[in-house]
Amino acid sequence: MRSDSDSGWTSVTTSLKSEAMRKKNLSAKACYFFRVKPNMVKEEERVDYTMSLPSASASLAQLSPQVAALVGGAGATLINGRGDRISAASLAGKVVAVYCSASWCGPCRQFTPRLAQFYAEMHKAGKPFEVVFMSCDRDLKSFTEYLSHMPWTAVSYDAAAREQALASLGVQGIPHLTVLGRNGQTLETNAVQKQMSVASMDAWLAGRGA
Repeated sequence: MRSDSDSGWTSVTTSLKSEAMRKKNLSAKACYFFRVKPNMVKEEERVDYTMSLPSASASLAQLSPQVAALVGGAGATLINGRGDRISAASLAGKVVAVYCSASWCGPCRQFTPRLAQFYAEMHKAGKPFEVVFMSCDRDLKSFTEYLSHMPWTAVSYDAAAREQALASLGVQGIPHLTVLGRNGQTLETNAVQKQMSVASMDAWLAGRGA
């Protein structure tokens, strides 16, 4: 392994299963390169293989300022339908869809299962994709009940960031789905009418609108 500021390589571990392969003492401001080579276990079969070509550069994912502003800051806490609290930092490096919806809205109740199916398909395919729910419900009880049927996280109903996000996104009607790229750029101002598929996700991951 080496960083973009190092001239030489550092041997990290002799096994990819080692604890040393976990992210430790890495700088968020640096890019890193990795290479490997086979290592035969039996001494009599040991062969002096050469190192692989260096990997593409990789860096620690950081929550974009745009997403951070919508959820209440990089240190904010989100909530899921089970009542678990999840750090907003878990959104770093992912395509994030901000879903503005309400339980009393008929079109929302029709769109939510469609979005949930797409969400499940993308997670099964290993795509770095998350949805954050911004409630437009009229009370906490309705918000909690509606969220319990969703597989993603939400900004808490009583968080100031929720109202601020709805205003910032210019939400005038629901359902409303704003898609932000991995670097925080707005890719779709409202993707509700878009055909959501692996192709559209791949476009979003590449930083393009679908």
